[in-house]
Amino acid sequence: GFSALKDELQDIVKIVSIFARNTIGNKTVFSFDAEAHKLTLKAEVVDMGKNEASVDVAKVLGDSIETSYNARFIQDMITSMTGEEIIYETNGVTSPGVFKDINDPTYLHVIMPMILE
Repeated sequence: GFSALKDELQDIVKIVSIFARNTIGNKTVFSFDAEAHKLTLKAEVVDMGKNEASVDVAKVLGDSIETSYNARFIQDMITSMTGEEIIYETNGVTSPGVFKDINDPTYLHVIMPMILE
């Protein structure tokens, strides 16, 4: 897992959403590299190409992981948060992603992953 600034995450989700909305289920690959302290979001449309955006994370809280989420669900989560920093946790590629607001211990948002192909 990791923690990242909400505004930076929101920016890369917006960039990748342009392509993700043309995929089935707004599918966005969510790739976290713990060694590089970097989160990369990717979306690909066969006939149009692909889009990718990255952000440096504030803190590394776990291992590297690559999974996939609906970009719209990530946008909704970011919009509903009031804090400035997001904590992301998961137990694996097929486990739900748990998003927390670092400033609000009562906030918890769960997003189910999509199957990577």
